[in-house]
Order: sequence, then C-alpha cells, then structure tokens
Amino acid sequence: MADRVKQPTFFNDAEFLIQITHIPTSKKVEFHSWLTGFTDAFSSTWQGTPVYGRMDDLYTFTKTGRVITISFDVVAADENEAKINQGKLNLLTQFLYPVYSNPVAGGSSRENSQVLKAAPLLKMKFNSLIRNADSNGELVGFLNGFTYAPNMDAGQFFADRANKKDIVYQSHNVQLTYNVLHTHLTGWVQTEGGQGEDGKVTYSFGKSNQVDSGGSLNLNYPHGGASPFVVLAPDTNNDGVADLWQTQIATNQDEADAQQEAITDKT
Repeated sequence: MADRVKQPTFFNDAEFLIQITHIPTSKKVEFHSWLTGFTDAFSSTWQGTPVYGRMDDLYTFTKTGRVITISFDVVAADENEAKINQGKLNLLTQFLYPVYSNPVAGGSSRENSQVLKAAPLLKMKFNSLIRNADSNGELVGFLNGFTYAPNMDAGQFFADRANKKDIVYQSHNVQLTYNVLHTHLTGWVQTEGGQGEDGKVTYSFGKSNQVDSGGSLNLNYPHGGASPFVVLAPDTNNDGVADLWQTQIATNQDEADAQQEAITDKT
C-alpha cells in the first residue's frame, strides 16, 4: 500500500471539513478542505422604470442575492481511498436530484407512477466561510452547478483488479456553485430602545436585541471571526513596522532599539 497523503493535523476537525447535507433524506457527505478557490458573490437587484424627460430611471429595490463558488481537490493516497472518494462524489451528484413518492399505481405502470415529493435542497458548512451566521450551523441553499474532473496526470487504479474495469482516479478537481437561501432576517432593524444618546434612531443588522460580541450578526454576517475591538500595535517612528517592543515590560531603550532593528531587518 502506498504511503498516505500527508494531511495537516486539523484536517479531520469538523471546522475544516466541507460538509454537505441533502435535506429531504438527511444524507450527508464530507470532503477534506484541499481548497483551491473560494468566492462569495453578493448581487443587488433594482427594477428601473423609465420616466419621460428624466435621464435616470426611477429605481425600486428588489432583492440582494448570494452565490458561493467553492473549488477543492478530492485526493486519494491509495486504491481504497480512491474508491471511497468516488462514492462520495457519486453521492454528491445524487444530491442534485429530488425525492419522489412511493408508486401510486399498480400493474406494469408501477415504476413510472411516482410523483415529485421534495426538491433537492441542501445544507452546507465550511468553518466561518460557509455557515449560518445566526446559529453558526449549516447554510441552507441549493447547488446551481457542480462539476468534477479527474486529474489524469495524478494516476488511477482498477477498482476491480481481476477484471480490470471500473477505473477510479487518485485526484479530482471539484467546483460547486451554491445559491444561498437565507433562513434569518438579512437587513437592518431598529434596535430595542430605538434611539442613541444623541436622540437619533439606532439600527442593528438582523436582530433588534443583540450585543456586539463574538456571536453578533452585526459583526459576523456573513463571515465569522470579526471583533469589535481592533488594537493596532504602535509604529511611533513611522517605518511601517509595529513597535512590538513597546508592549514589553521593563525593556530599556537600548534593548528596544535592538529589537526594533531586528524586526525591521526581517521585513
């Protein structure tokens, strides 16, 4: 058996797995985050109405949509992992299809008598880039597109060695286009209390009664990790390098100058 692909120690942590759930069936598939690309596109739609004698249309806001594109590699270290990965990719492909009811007719037409029961809605999670900002859980949506391509240069295996058939590949390039469906309010609402110290109306994003802390929509929609307190290290000599020595206790000026010079040389 070949040596396994060396993975960072955090790869098996839940926050570093790309997790996709098929909502109607509750089936789930996970991929390691060999990320090769990520974009989060927001688009506002405005409806324009032309008016006689006016150069600009009168615009009415319609909506703001969100589409996530994520690209990653699905990599196998050996034949067995390549088979597992192919199963995961097959399952992800099946997630694009809806759920049908049990047959509603008998006889020879039984196989063709199912009716559509549920659309292929999904939930997706990948650390703070793809997640529900309100619950920190999975983000609801649907796949607008899904492509995967075997990397021919990386090699392949025969899944059935005896008969030399069903080739599985060591590496695949995958790209998903995910349309987000918001399950919480996305917009500004008046805060509880309604007014600030200056008498002006105050607003909060998504919720009226939140505190700007680690779980706040104000700070962490759409992506988590923001902080209300940003402290920049001083740069008193304006050399573009933070004066880190100033944060140390009982450092004399000679030592400080030496440390600052060392920091500057490294940059």
